Amino acid sequence: MGLAMIQHSCDCVVMLTASDWYSEQVSNRYHYATRLSRILPVIFVQPDLDEPRYSFEATEFPEITVLRVFSAHGREQTALIGAALAERGCKAPLLWIFNALFLDFYASQSAPLKVFHATEDYFSFDPAISPVVPLLLKCLRAALGYTDLLISVSEAVEASYISNGGYQGERILAENGCDYGFWGLKDEEIERLTATAEPQKRVLYQGGIDYRLNLGLVYELCASMPDWEFVFSGQTRFLGLEERRAVSRLKRLRNTRFTGQIPIAAVRENALSASIGLLPFKAMESNRVLFPLKAFEYVANGLPAVYTGNVESLRKFGELFARCDSAAGVKAAIERLYKTRYDSERLAARLAAAKGVSYDARFARVAEKIGTLLAGSGAARPRADADYSAGEFFPAKARRPLRGYILRALKKCPPLYSLIKALAHAINVRRRSI
Repeated sequence: MGLAMIQHSCDCVVMLTASDWYSEQVSNRYHYATRLSRILPVIFVQPDLDEPRYSFEATEFPEITVLRVFSAHGREQTALIGAALAERGCKAPLLWIFNALFLDFYASQSAPLKVFHATEDYFSFDPAISPVVPLLLKCLRAALGYTDLLISVSEAVEASYISNGGYQGERILAENGCDYGFWGLKDEEIERLTATAEPQKRVLYQGGIDYRLNLGLVYELCASMPDWEFVFSGQTRFLGLEERRAVSRLKRLRNTRFTGQIPIAAVRENALSASIGLLPFKAMESNRVLFPLKAFEYVANGLPAVYTGNVESLRKFGELFARCDSAAGVKAAIERLYKTRYDSERLAARLAAAKGVSYDARFARVAEKIGTLLAGSGAARPRADADYSAGEFFPAKARRPLRGYILRALKKCPPLYSLIKALAHAINVRRRSI
């Protein structure tokens, strides 16, 4: 009933994000967008233009279109998104928000249903991370007042949005899972692994290399296991001075390899050649509530997984994820578990667990919930406690970012501008490969 009701009530899905469709690794947004696109056109809004305008761009999926729009949030941006939707004939969008800074559009746009997808507990973010955090939290609390359904990726995230965000409406828990069809081992791969005579001494970490990782512990671990190779696959970002120094120290070790952000198919190849999946998190509040996307991707690939920090969402899965508190503990767990990568019974158990949390199953539950709400509520209405005034959040006239002036200067030299644009496009296409 869920999918049929969504199709009956809505004419498109509008996803409000802070992402770049072309460069972001396969994410929660990707998994839901691709599945929704099987029943409705999906417009993936990303605020990355430096001038007050919008443009549509095609993706590798015929029913998913990127809407690039002015990056300054507020009334001007809202008008641009409205004009873009009118151009496409979208009159009854299912609004699906990840980025609360789109509050002005989210609050003012009429829609059959408004969904807030809570993939992070922003209430636990340290304002020192970014000067935008205080505004983000203010927008988030207001946006929850206009939300018909809250989707949370962990129990802790859901609890935070209720206690810290004041959310009181309909909700569903849809923990991060995995795209088993992509990550799951094929029969021939299982046969090859179980026939392995000499297990690989290789550890993989895939994901963002950022402030959430315990880089000091990782250095101690790598230095203590010189006969092992440690592969780090992901973009380095959001690092302070000390963290950048820690990454530099890691790169100087002979047994570490940093691939940068590579196509997801190449990440899977790295996983196939590894014997341990690593999740080396710090003990911090924002890690306590997260559900790492990579966790069940490791499991679907048959990898034993070892993690550090206070990630509560992984505790309930028992031996699928071995928790350690120190580099010595991680080393001991690696040495104890890595040969189980090649054990047929342990492989079968991991693959069965990963199948049970596939995104297809997650999406089906969410779609059924949305269908039930659409069938029972009719047109969405702002909640009684919603109170929004654009002037309290965004300036009446948005300031153009400095990069906008730089771009306009470059455009005065068409050959140079065309070259830079072509290079950027080539890099994005290479990154986004499945």
